[in-house]
Amino acid sequence: MRFKFAIIGGGLAATAMLCQFVNRVRDKSEKGQLDPQKIEIQIYEKQNEFGPGFPHNDTYALPFHITNMCASDMGILVDKPGDFQDWVIINSDKLQKNFSYFRDFSFEQTESRKDCNHYPRAIMGAYLKTRFQEAVQSAQMAGLAVSLNPASEVIDLQQHADRICLYIKDLLSEKDASSDVDRVLLATGHWFKKTDQNGYFTSPWPANELLLNIPPNEKVALIGTSLSAIETLLTLTSDGTFAPF
Repeated sequence: MRFKFAIIGGGLAATAMLCQFVNRVRDKSEKGQLDPQKIEIQIYEKQNEFGPGFPHNDTYALPFHITNMCASDMGILVDKPGDFQDWVIINSDKLQKNFSYFRDFSFEQTESRKDCNHYPRAIMGAYLKTRFQEAVQSAQMAGLAVSLNPASEVIDLQQHADRICLYIKDLLSEKDASSDVDRVLLATGHWFKKTDQNGYFTSPWPANELLLNIPPNEKVALIGTSLSAIETLLTLTSDGTFAPF
């Protein structure tokens, strides 16, 4: 019988966990300590793609939404904190072709900032998507069974003896399904409650939704002063001109 491990969510935390898990399994397999063919990984993600998650997806974030940590500290591999920065340097030519605004955020930094680059969230999303795909390929090559379930929402969990039952809704067909697993990782990121209150937004994402639903010159109150509030402010003033300082 296979050991079944479910990851609920397909963003940054899920990608980091998948990479670490696969690396650990491969290491133990090479030492003859376990059989990877007896392990199954199930991953459930509400969006249609894995890796970027919500705030690092170029569908939802705008070019001036940047990461809030130094790129040299944002790698998802525990023993390689600079993995993200190294990946950006190696893929800089490709990134400039795929993201027209990348050059403005790349290496034209002042002396005091050259070791602490803050890239657009979409660049981080591209990195996460790449590492996710590599982890899946690595898992399959090692003999692990991997089940990817995009556009799927786990709506409930129930403990049954020593197993956990997942209740899943296919967001495209709206059909329900279930799956019994041994362990579950919740990697769903931020939870924003939906509201029908007119003129009230619970999340800065998707950014384009704010631009479409808030008229120009409207008075807007931001509740909070965290990163999300700053990014909301940038979104609502995105018709201006911005430059590094």
